[in-house]
Amino acid sequence: MYWPPEYYEILQWQWEQKVIPYWREMGRYAASRGVRIGIEMHEGFTVHAPSDVLRLRQAVGEAIGCSFDASHMWTQGIDPVAAVKILGFAGAIYHFSTKDMMFSKDNLNLYGLLDPKPHEQPQYRSWFYRTIGYGHDLKTWSDIISALQLAGYSGGIHIEQHDPLIPALEGFTKAARNLRELIIRG
Repeated sequence: MYWPPEYYEILQWQWEQKVIPYWREMGRYAASRGVRIGIEMHEGFTVHAPSDVLRLRQAVGEAIGCSFDASHMWTQGIDPVAAVKILGFAGAIYHFSTKDMMFSKDNLNLYGLLDPKPHEQPQYRSWFYRTIGYGHDLKTWSDIISALQLAGYSGGIHIEQHDPLIPALEGFTKAARNLRELIIRG
C-alpha cells in the first residue's frame, strides 16, 4: 500500500493521462524532423530521475532523452556518476550541463531537502548552487566526466553559473579553468 495513497494515484494519472500522451505526440513530431528532445531532470518535476527518463523514453521513443545536470542529481540524493552510466549506456544523454551545488548541514537539518526558499538567500537554504569545484571536489567532477566518456557521450559540455556567492563572469572563468583539466579530448 502506498502512503498517502493519493500521491501514487495522482502520479499514475499524471503519467498515463497527461505526460505520456503529450510526449508521444511531441516525440513523433520531433522524430519526423530529426530533432531530439533533452528533458532536464529537476527535483519537483514529473521527470526528475533516471528511471523517469527511461520510462518516458520507453513509452515515446528515442526522440526523448535528457539534458543532464549533476546538481539536480545531488539535490535528490542520486549519485551523478551512477546516473550518467545508467542514462549514458542507454544512449539517453543528449546534453550535459555543469553546475555544482552544496548542502548547508545546519539548514538541511532545519528545513529538509525540499527547500523552497529563494536561491538569492543561500544563507537560509538547505542547499544552493555553486561554481564547479566549490561544491564538490575536482576528483568527483573527473569521475563524472570519465563516466560520460565511458558511456560514449560525445556532445557538448555546457557551464551553468548560478553561484550566488561568486559574480557571474568570475564564476564562469573559475568553472572553465577547473573543467579544462578534466575534459577528455581523446
